Amino acid sequence: MKKIKSYLIFIILVAALLLLSKPDFNKHKEEIIKKYKEENPIAGKLGTGDYFVKMISYHDNYVFSTTKSIVNSKTLSFGIAGFVIIVEDLDINKYKDLLDKQHIK
Repeated sequence: MKKIKSYLIFIILVAALLLLSKPDFNKHKEEIIKKYKEENPIAGKLGTGDYFVKMISYHDNYVFSTTKSIVNSKTLSFGIAGFVIIVEDLDINKYKDLLDKQHIK
């Protein structure tokens, strides 16, 4: 019984730590813009990363957070314990092709 209590306390502490250290939307935006500028250096210098960030939606999942593209609903970033990991390619040419296919200009 004492062992179960210890495990339960440990799980509650880990969950509380993850809940408190979950990255917010601004942290996701910063990391996405940084990665976008790395993958699109010319467009990044023109400031298009700020416009790219307007095409994402933030999802709070209590102990972790994600962002998704509103163009194709793919997950762009995953955040947990204060870290944001970009999981999708942010090459602007790929999104341009998607927009052309959907006849959005």
